[in-house]
Amino acid sequence: MKNNWEKPYLIGALEDNHGGDSGLAKDLISLAGSAGMDAISVRRWSRNEAFTQEYLKKPYLGVTRSEMYSEIEIDIKALGDLRQLCSSLNISFIGAPYDLVSLGELCDLDADFIQIEHGLLTHNELLSAAAKTGKHIFLVASRCTDDEIQYALNLVDSKNLTLLHSVNTETISVQKSAIGIISYLSQRFDIPVGYYGTDPGIESAIAAYTLGARCIQKPFTTDHRLPGLGHAKSLDRDEIRALRIHLDDIFDSLNFNGPRVPMSFEVVAAGSGRVALVPVRDLMAGEILDQDMLTVKLTDKGISPSQIDKIVGKPLAYDTLAGEPLTFGMLGD
Repeated sequence: MKNNWEKPYLIGALEDNHGGDSGLAKDLISLAGSAGMDAISVRRWSRNEAFTQEYLKKPYLGVTRSEMYSEIEIDIKALGDLRQLCSSLNISFIGAPYDLVSLGELCDLDADFIQIEHGLLTHNELLSAAAKTGKHIFLVASRCTDDEIQYALNLVDSKNLTLLHSVNTETISVQKSAIGIISYLSQRFDIPVGYYGTDPGIESAIAAYTLGARCIQKPFTTDHRLPGLGHAKSLDRDEIRALRIHLDDIFDSLNFNGPRVPMSFEVVAAGSGRVALVPVRDLMAGEILDQDMLTVKLTDKGISPSQIDKIVGKPLAYDTLAGEPLTFGMLGD
């Protein structure tokens, strides 16, 4: 019997790992397709529309934020090529706009889904416009409150949305991933919840799925040694494949549901003994079974001690040796 567990949906977040290099971005998308990811997410912004001038002038790793954003930006033509590559690899293209202009560009590219990144949860204009596209929305919930999540949900169709739990900080570990909140969010807002994990490795992603996360999003890289802050904590090819395999195996396991009965593979397992009722002495055909005649021993067949009330008072149909497991076929009427 199946329950309502869904096949885990695995999303690769390009984030800034392409460094503005469209060739590297293509390599990353090709890796995502070959390693078993279902989709990739790519960020898009129009600097003057998305950010204040004051914010853009602030320093970031030796340059201004404006210079940083300029370095990692992929032009619209290259972005279109990435979208076409996703189509050819049969993986979905998720556009993550930071402003209305970028949302329009991503819709022109026919993005499959829209993602609202952390920090944009209360961007009412962007949320309302994204909702009007009719596309499924992935809503990243980090550095936020329940009230802010509810504010966003009031602007979009919750039936066409997945809420992604995420912890947004410069350094993140499994211990700080706060995946225990996934079950709470699902119950609190009665919507599908996923996990956008920015911590290294695959442990928290696997645990998040068992807690109810219906999709998993992780940043990924072709090489941990590449320059840039994101590559060290991102999944490489082997980790993506391992995550895909583990998630699919767990999906199969989670879809076993009650009542508890012996599984077919348990029944045929070699050497899997179970206790059964056996006579303490040799018995003759016609003798009426009494509880004092029986004991319990481990064997590979026979009547369970839990069924003793069903056989006490029954006659034996055949002579039976001491220690030989009783079966219902050995009993008379």
